[in-house]
Amino acid sequence: MRPSGAELAFGSCDDYRVVRRAEESRDSAGITQRTVVTRTVELHLSRFSAPGEQGEQVVVLRERIPVSEVAAVEVRLREEACSPAPDVVDAEGIARWDVSLPPDGRRTVTLVYELSAKAKVVGL
Repeated sequence: MRPSGAELAFGSCDDYRVVRRAEESRDSAGITQRTVVTRTVELHLSRFSAPGEQGEQVVVLRERIPVSEVAAVEVRLREEACSPAPDVVDAEGIARWDVSLPPDGRRTVTLVYELSAKAKVVGL
């Protein structure tokens, strides 16, 4: 039997909760004259089920990664630090996971990426 799905977008649904937590670290490399910003985003997903409810639900999580439009700024997904790595990241920088949750299930998804810029770039 294939799990059924649910779609949440800019609204509320009492059956699910997503808590997003982000943190950032910044490092400047003197030799290469680059600034590296590492961002870690944790998405905590919870499913609240009615008594007796059975079966998994597939929840699609999406989180945007910046996409550089200039050669002086590079963006790199750190797949080895993600848990789990995204199922796919499209050309627009949208990372996507299909997460199966049992009744009253909880799951944390972690996304890590780096922004690396030459010293002359401001506003990173």
